Amino acid sequence: MTELSGSACHVCGTSNGDLPDNQLYLLFLCFKPQNAANLVYNDQNSGLLWTKNGNIAGKTMSWSDAMSWAKNLSYAEYRDWRLPTIAQLQTFSKMGGNNPSKWFNSNGFNHVRAAGYWSSTKGGGNGPGPSTAYYVNLLNGSVNDRDWESNDYYVWCVRGGQ
Repeated sequence: MTELSGSACHVCGTSNGDLPDNQLYLLFLCFKPQNAANLVYNDQNSGLLWTKNGNIAGKTMSWSDAMSWAKNLSYAEYRDWRLPTIAQLQTFSKMGGNNPSKWFNSNGFNHVRAAGYWSSTKGGGNGPGPSTAYYVNLLNGSVNDRDWESNDYYVWCVRGGQ
């Protein structure tokens, strides 16, 4: 039997010292449900709800994949997530001053990368092809557009507004 110091069963209250070695036990994994309010940030100025996790997808992806991924996200009891517009993402990033990723990670957000984040806004065609979309670099808050299929950036989801 594995010794678990100071532990007791959460179901019946039996302490580990009271468990015989020749018994079969079920292991219950208890997950404390997260309060949805702890997972999101309610921007009072814009009325938008942002995920506090700045890398909720756990990876970078193309713009079309990011659009689809956000649309299919079910998180914090909501199912209507999307990518922010470039205006929304740029305004939100300005909260962080000259180094948005560092500021966000120090102020209640987590996993915010000092890298590019896609917006839902199609670009002006400045990339190598006609299909571009805007992104914000959260290292410094700069805005640019790139080809949406040959470039991968992070996804930060939002809900509400338009």
